[in-house]
Amino acid sequence: MFQHHLSKLTVSFGFLALLVLLPAKTSPRSEKTVIKGRIVAQAENNAEDFGSGSFLGSSQHYVFELENQNTQPALVKIFYVFRDTKDRLPPSYLDYTVVRSLAVTRDTLCDDSLEHMAYTQAVDASGHFREHQFTLRMAKNAPKVKISDDRLACYMLKRDGLKASSR
Repeated sequence: MFQHHLSKLTVSFGFLALLVLLPAKTSPRSEKTVIKGRIVAQAENNAEDFGSGSFLGSSQHYVFELENQNTQPALVKIFYVFRDTKDRLPPSYLDYTVVRSLAVTRDTLCDDSLEHMAYTQAVDASGHFREHQFTLRMAKNAPKVKISDDRLACYMLKRDGLKASSR
């Protein structure tokens, strides 16, 4: 009986620790910052859809080129999360010629490599693995990008962060 209560207490404490520690991996107090740049591509293999109305929502993943006057442009990952499928970003967002300003939150939990974002392991109807498939959908007029396993910093974008959008 005592061990049963002890294991419940351990599980409860573990869950509480997760709730406290996980937010610490994101930027302090989830402060938003505005970044400026261009969408280079959409990683179609990384999209997650838990269904409209789900508390988990849906997401789209983008490769974004930050504009910085002091250094070379840098690539980052944009993790766009939304609740309703009507908030999905339209294909017109895949236009490299449009400079966008986005209000985002840094999230180290979704840092990823361009290589992982660009390829997916396909499985045939028999359950056998097939060759990796390139699933990066390049934006219109985007330059070629070098696919590497270097980590891209990830920024979470929500619907309200689009308001700073294009110029």
